[in-house]
Amino acid sequence: MRWVMIWIEIFTLLFSASPQAILDEVDDVSRNIPLMKPVSGGVFTMGTDSFVSKSEQGASPSHHVELSSFIMAETLVTQRLWDLFIQDTGYRGYTYYHSYYGTVEKNIQGPDSPAIFMTWSEAVVFCNWLSDQLRLDPAYRIDGKLDPELRGGIEAQWIRGTNGYRLVTEAEWEYVMYERGSSRETLLEIYKDAFSRPQQKPLPNARNGQLTSFHVMAYPNFGITEMTWDEHGVFTKEMQKDPTGINGLYSQGYRKVRRFFIGPILYNRLSMRIAGGEGEFIGIRLAQDRQ
Repeated sequence: MRWVMIWIEIFTLLFSASPQAILDEVDDVSRNIPLMKPVSGGVFTMGTDSFVSKSEQGASPSHHVELSSFIMAETLVTQRLWDLFIQDTGYRGYTYYHSYYGTVEKNIQGPDSPAIFMTWSEAVVFCNWLSDQLRLDPAYRIDGKLDPELRGGIEAQWIRGTNGYRLVTEAEWEYVMYERGSSRETLLEIYKDAFSRPQQKPLPNARNGQLTSFHVMAYPNFGITEMTWDEHGVFTKEMQKDPTGINGLYSQGYRKVRRFFIGPILYNRLSMRIAGGEGEFIGIRLAQDRQ
C-alpha cells in the first residue's frame, strides 16, 4: 500500500508540473518570435540590366514580377529563438562553431543578434517546429529526418496557403528590401547612411537594421546574407507570378539563393552548394502566406 501511495504522489507531481512547463516553454517561444508585418502585393521590376560589378550579372535580365500579398518578419530570427529550438528538439548537428568564422559568441553581440551558422535543412525544420509551437499548420511537408552528421538529408514540399512559418522567397525579399523595385539611384539614397558606415562586426541586435517603408528591417552593409526558399536559376525576361525558383515548391536544398546588398553593389545573388555542411554566415527571414 505504501508503494502505491508513493507512485500516486509521483504521478501527481509529474502531471501537475508538466502542463505549466509546456505553457512556459510556449511563452518563451512566442515572446521571441519577430513581429510579423503584412505586405501588400503588387507588380515590380526584379533584377537589373546594368552592372556595377560582375557579381551582379546573375541578377539579369530585369523582368516584371507579380506578387501576392504575404506576411514578413520585422527582423531576422535571433540567436535566442534559435537556441530555444535546439534545446527543445535536442538536435545535436548545430555546433555553434564554424571552422572559418569561429564561435557564434565571437560573431554576435548577444542573444538578440541574428542567428547564424545554420543550414537550409535546419532552417526548414526550424520553421515547422515554430509553427507547431504556435499550433499553426506547418508550411512544409518534410520527407526524411534531419541527420546531425550531414546537417541535411531531408526533402521538403511547400504547402501553399497554410498559416505556418516559412522562408521568404527571393522575389518577396527583393520587393521589400528594394522598395517595390526602386532604381539603383533611389536605393543608394535611401540606404546612404548605412552604406557609409563600416560593416558591422560582430553582429549587433537584430533591431539595429534600417526600417523599410513596409516596417520591416533591412540589413545593408550588415555582413550577413539572408536565406531564401528559391533554388538558384537564370533570370528570363518573361513576367512571373509568385516565383519560387527553378524547382518550384519542391526542394532537396541544393543551390539555395542567398541575398545581401552593399552599396553600390546591390544585386548580389549567391547560392548554397549543398543542403548540409557547416552552415554559413546566413540569417533566416520568416514569412507566412496571407490568409
